[in-house]
Amino acid sequence: MSPAGRGLRRAVDYQRDHFDETPAVIVPCYSARRPPRDAGRSLIGRMSPGDLLRLGTRISRISALTEASSIYPGVQNLVLAARALGLGANITQWHVFLEHEWKSALGIPREVNMYAVMPVGWPMGRFGPVSRRPASEVIHRDRW
Repeated sequence: MSPAGRGLRRAVDYQRDHFDETPAVIVPCYSARRPPRDAGRSLIGRMSPGDLLRLGTRISRISALTEASSIYPGVQNLVLAARALGLGANITQWHVFLEHEWKSALGIPREVNMYAVMPVGWPMGRFGPVSRRPASEVIHRDRW
């Protein structure tokens, strides 16, 4: 493991072991409200039977993706705002393994989806500019 990887691992282990000392934890949630009865009727009326079948078999996946697409931009803005204020914050998915327990402890209703657990606090150690891989390594054009 690289030195950077070891440092990241130590930070994650520390956060896990000292989570109860975290000054603030933000838990972004979303509950899809039932759309009005006529919502989407004009679109569905123009779909072929094959398209309707494909829509029906993928509706839960479509719902999950569209819900997440409305949540994660706000989550990222929270991380950026924390950093601008000199605070450390990160997006974790720890709740996925114990979601029932998280919801019970926080009083989150069953039908509400949790999308992240974001510990926020004062950073330890170096808190300078972040390093990124060159764009040419992570952006692809026309194909992967």
